[in-house]
Amino acid sequence: MSTSHQTIPATAPVPRAGSAKAHAVPRISVAPNIDPLDLIEFRRGQVRRKEYRPLGRLLKLFFERNDLERAIDSTPAEQRHLLQMVSLDWLKDGPLVGVSKDSQDLLICTAMLHPPDLPDPAWIPSNTPVTTKDGIPIFADPPRVAQRLRDRTRSVTSGRDGEKWVVLQPITQILLNVPGGLGQVKFRADFTGRHTTLLFDPRREEGHLLFGRWDMDVLR
Repeated sequence: MSTSHQTIPATAPVPRAGSAKAHAVPRISVAPNIDPLDLIEFRRGQVRRKEYRPLGRLLKLFFERNDLERAIDSTPAEQRHLLQMVSLDWLKDGPLVGVSKDSQDLLICTAMLHPPDLPDPAWIPSNTPVTTKDGIPIFADPPRVAQRLRDRTRSVTSGRDGEKWVVLQPITQILLNVPGGLGQVKFRADFTGRHTTLLFDPRREEGHLLFGRWDMDVLR
């Protein structure tokens, strides 16, 4: 089963990653009579009043390859990892995602924790154990690599209470752990060319998906 939904349109498309204007996205731009901070307040109210239907826990979020080479202070292993990454993975600790009662908005309904560290994909395990315990060889664990938001951020925008919203865009799809299967939500631009954006406040552990269009299928 698939459903299609449209959210609030914007005035201009988001530059695609790798385009000549990919660096020129200082703030979110929407129609003059719509403030994204007003949308956030509205969605906070929906969540607070439980005006949503739960869908499932967020497992993974995908986006287009961004300016990952900006992480100049990373180790070589982190650089390789970041250049390969086009996603953020919450494993088992992702927030609950729901759909509003009018079936228009996807809502992040619980705390959005910072994504956890992941095993380094470039690590090659050794066949030599580091120690033994009761005669059983113990091998080294793989090094961990942080999923750092700043390596995937287009910009940071300020809220009305001084909060700092990390802007991640464009979001292309998310995977949800839903009853009976895997929920796959695919995003696409709306008729104005606006792509889906995630606003995330790491300090408050709060996130919001804004703009674009979406479809959801359950893979069983």
